[in-house]
Amino acid sequence: MVKKVIAVVILTALLTVAIVQAMEKEEQPDNLPGLKMGVKAPDFELTALTGEKVQLSDYKGKKVMLNFWATWC
Repeated sequence: MVKKVIAVVILTALLTVAIVQAMEKEEQPDNLPGLKMGVKAPDFELTALTGEKVQLSDYKGKKVMLNFWATWC
């Protein structure tokens, strides 16, 4: 009987720890570096494939999709 009570207490403690850790993981994205949702992206300049320089501000009011990749990808 004592072994069953100890087992229930240990299982309850483990379940509590698992729930607390899962709740803490949901809070982590706020601590990540970068911009928060709804914040305006900083202006930057890139060279297009045609060789011309373009800035993000050139596309103000338009939808922009950036695809960053490397030659080894």
